[in-house]
Amino acid sequence: MASCSVYLLLVAVHSLLSFVDSHPEFQAMIPNGQRVPSPCDVSMVWMGTGHQAQAGGGPLNRFGVDFKLHNYVCCFIIS
Repeated sequence: MASCSVYLLLVAVHSLLSFVDSHPEFQAMIPNGQRVPSPCDVSMVWMGTGHQAQAGGGPLNRFGVDFKLHNYVCCFIIS
């Protein structure tokens, strides 16, 4: 849990120091896209849906890579 707290602190500091170019239109294309819970603390929202950073920007996470690969169409894949 401590590593999650450190991670969230680093994300918060990074968010304050950098400009994030968000894409709210992408959130609107994903079911519940504006209310995705944080994997570290489900009481918090992960605004950077599709990104490794909670605030967005920077490297994509697995969902973001798949979302981009499928031309920004939300696909439900059962694996």
